[in-house]
Amino acid sequence: AVMGTPVSTGVAWVEVIARDLRGGAVSTGFRVIVGDGGALSDTPRDIWNFDHFGNTVRNPALESSFWGGSANPDEDPADNDTEYAFAGDPNTADDPGELGIVPDGLGNLELTYVRRSNDPNLGFRLQSSPDLDAWADFAGVVISEVATPLDAESERATLIVQAPAGFPMMHYRIVAEQQ
Repeated sequence: AVMGTPVSTGVAWVEVIARDLRGGAVSTGFRVIVGDGGALSDTPRDIWNFDHFGNTVRNPALESSFWGGSANPDEDPADNDTEYAFAGDPNTADDPGELGIVPDGLGNLELTYVRRSNDPNLGFRLQSSPDLDAWADFAGVVISEVATPLDAESERATLIVQAPAGFPMMHYRIVAEQQ
């Protein structure tokens, strides 16, 4: 048995390694939320909030300006909901949710983006628009979708879609939503 007392609140990574007498080993890791005695939830979003905002998530007065879904403490183009869904950092000005689009050489388009992979309640939809005003779920053919893990919480999604015929220009975006 291994025991210890954490020295501060926060999210701690714990790695367990088991070794046999012949030198073989197997390991696994997990996160532990060390709180101050108050109730904490353990959903992926709650862990992310605590990871990025610490104990301020217990202060409802800071929800709208700092740690809530519509807050944007780093003042970049993305609110915290977008930062969460597209694996951004809400405390660093960046642009999560960027969609890369390149032709694949076969008349199709390759669309790539980074998304959160560890929240089963989060879904992603491809939308298209001919004019950036009227958006609708993509009604064309998705030839393939491949997810490549980046870390324990995120992955790079690559979609191959059939380029639409008859439109000189089509715009695309990814919409994230709780399911």
